[in-house]
Amino acid sequence: MAVFKNVLIFVIFLAVALNKKVASQSDSTDFTPVYSTNAPDATTPPPPPPATSGRPQTTAPTRRTTAPPPSPTSGSPLGLDRECACTVEKIWLDIVAVIDISKSITQEGLAQVQANLDTIVHRINVGSQAGYNSRISLVSFASNATTVASFSAFNSSDDFDNTIFNINVNTADDKVNILSGLQTANSILGSSSVNPNRRRVVILYTSAYDNGGFKSPIPLAQQMREDNVKLITVAFAQSMGSSDVDAVSELAYPGFAFTNNQTDLIDQMYTALCQANCFCPPNWRQFTANYTNKYAYGYGNCLYYSSISAGWTAASFACRKEAPGAYLASESTQKKTDFNLAYSKDISVNNQYSYHIGLEYKNNQYSWQTSNSSVLSALGNSFKNWNPGYPNSNVGECVKVDKVFGQSYGWTNEKCWSALNYICEVTTCDTDNYCA
Repeated sequence: MAVFKNVLIFVIFLAVALNKKVASQSDSTDFTPVYSTNAPDATTPPPPPPATSGRPQTTAPTRRTTAPPPSPTSGSPLGLDRECACTVEKIWLDIVAVIDISKSITQEGLAQVQANLDTIVHRINVGSQAGYNSRISLVSFASNATTVASFSAFNSSDDFDNTIFNINVNTADDKVNILSGLQTANSILGSSSVNPNRRRVVILYTSAYDNGGFKSPIPLAQQMREDNVKLITVAFAQSMGSSDVDAVSELAYPGFAFTNNQTDLIDQMYTALCQANCFCPPNWRQFTANYTNKYAYGYGNCLYYSSISAGWTAASFACRKEAPGAYLASESTQKKTDFNLAYSKDISVNNQYSYHIGLEYKNNQYSWQTSNSSVLSALGNSFKNWNPGYPNSNVGECVKVDKVFGQSYGWTNEKCWSALNYICEVTTCDTDNYCA
């Protein structure tokens, strides 16, 4: 009898152990990690000045010379919207590289900076002519700055190779006057451009930083930021030296501050250059990660809020005339919906925040307009923002953003000749869309 009891206890123990093992295996195989694929928001800088209301103003007219690319698929985290294009070989900027040659950087450090900058420039189409070319100038500085090469000096990356490595450290000068370097760069950028729409960039390499005294570069850096000059900083910290130089990041355009020990430095600098090369025509507003932060991460779409009302159908034709490839705006993500509504509230002069969007009921389905006037993008199972009781094509086959019965703003059917303001959309000027 005792033997039987012992066997029974053993069997029960074995069953419990096997059950725990199965449960453990079930728990481990059912877990699936989820990764965010959203585009990055802006790098948080010191509190930026408040965004100006109304349409951004620039002085130069913009004319597109290439057709906009096809719209992305609805499977993108941005829905129908797009990232700024980043074809490095087609970057078209005015770039001034400002290089520290003081005793502080050492000859070994300078050689590394030269190699880094030369690698970046090598993929860019260097030249002073219009089109998909970048003009590049070189400035060196210690106590004072010197223009090593003007914009007209380089017509190829080979020309740049021959000049960059001829710069040497000034071993007799241990001063690092960043203000002088930036002043010289700013003066070069103030000269006439082959294209008034060409964006301006300064790349600053420095081994030391001092933001105090009458030679503080902070006021000039802030003024450059307001003048839409994108300042990229690269803090070069020696392996056995102080990390105080990292504070130079406060001069950089938000999100454009880097250090020499980043393994992805070159890729990050290309991304910064492409962001600098991504902008909108005059009077259009770039879609960004945060409407109220004018330094926020920018996407590859521009928006234009009409200052006069029109029927949906007429508004659709008007957008096509506003700019090549323009169309009534989409709202294929919550982020874009929030941005469009904030834009409408910011710029509307009559507190009328309802507006036409590019959604219509056609061929038995709801579809978005795209940059190709003959191609529609089916709404399908993608993001929707219908008001309660909608969609209802019996009310009308076109769609507006409106508030219904005190609800928050959402999509509502409307007749296609009902008059409202509207938002047009077009792709940005960027490395894949040259704007003369």
